[in-house]
Amino acid sequence: MKIKKKNTKNETISIIIIAFSLLYIFAFIFTNKMGIVGKIIFQTATRNIGLGAYIFPILLLFLGIVILFNYKPPNLYRKLFGISFLFIIFLIFIHSRLLLLDNSYSLAMKGAGGGLLGYYFANSLYLYFGTKGAYLVLISLSLISALFITEVSYFYIFSNLGNKTKMILNNIYNVLKNIGTKISKISRRKEVPDYQEYETDEIPKKLFKIKKTRKKEKKLEEEATFDRDYQISKQEPKIDSYQVPPLSLLSDSYAEEKADTKLNIEENVKTLERTFTNFGINAKVVGVIQGPTVTRYEIHPAPGVKISKITNLSNDIALSFAVASVRIEAPIPGKNA
Repeated sequence: MKIKKKNTKNETISIIIIAFSLLYIFAFIFTNKMGIVGKIIFQTATRNIGLGAYIFPILLLFLGIVILFNYKPPNLYRKLFGISFLFIIFLIFIHSRLLLLDNSYSLAMKGAGGGLLGYYFANSLYLYFGTKGAYLVLISLSLISALFITEVSYFYIFSNLGNKTKMILNNIYNVLKNIGTKISKISRRKEVPDYQEYETDEIPKKLFKIKKTRKKEKKLEEEATFDRDYQISKQEPKIDSYQVPPLSLLSDSYAEEKADTKLNIEENVKTLERTFTNFGINAKVVGVIQGPTVTRYEIHPAPGVKISKITNLSNDIALSFAVASVRIEAPIPGKNA
């Protein structure tokens, strides 16, 4: 019985609100055909809230429909408070320009700007805070009202916006990089000219005369003979003060290269885990297999992390490692990594 009484009460209230809002709308559309009641509604609304009188019946109609269908969104009264406060801020804002005129009060009485409500609020606000301070207060109150209505954190909005902007810039950078690479490859290609064969009857002229030099070579060989005898000593020269260099001069290059490789792998592991953290993926590197040309990193994602999130980051991981591309393989059967 209590539920039926409550439903009947809600339906009665909703019907009254919807009927009043429709009467309100008809009074604005058909001013001369709604009688005395329509004229009173039109004059009272425009005098008190000015241009806001065209928005107010829509808000009333929406409220009546919400009550009729017994729809109760979370924090309903908080949202209604935010909408009402935002409506008053709207009246103050549209009436702020009229305060510079001498007849701003008479204009408010005629329904211009924000009406009497907008006039009194705007006049008080500009009197205590001045022009710039009033605008700052209005912007702050608007943000607070929007927070009451949407219940969405501004920090969440800006953080998501920053992540999306970063991803878009990374994609643009990768596209421009690929375009630059393709352009450089095309510019390096040399165009091979096409050669055509031509037949001609002309005999090419000799560019120079060929002289025979065989006799002169024989004369030079005869003149180059020597009759002197030379003796070549077979004894090895003696070196008294020679010392064999020590083996300590040889550096252990393999150990240094091994230490540098280990340091590079540790830096790559930190870079890979930092990239996952930046994109909100909980994953750790559990193993590294170094090959002659390719180094494989085994990744262990946290429970609940989809593999598709990791595979979609191939371009971002390649950008972090400053390489052209990386290959992400599917999970290995029988391994928890």
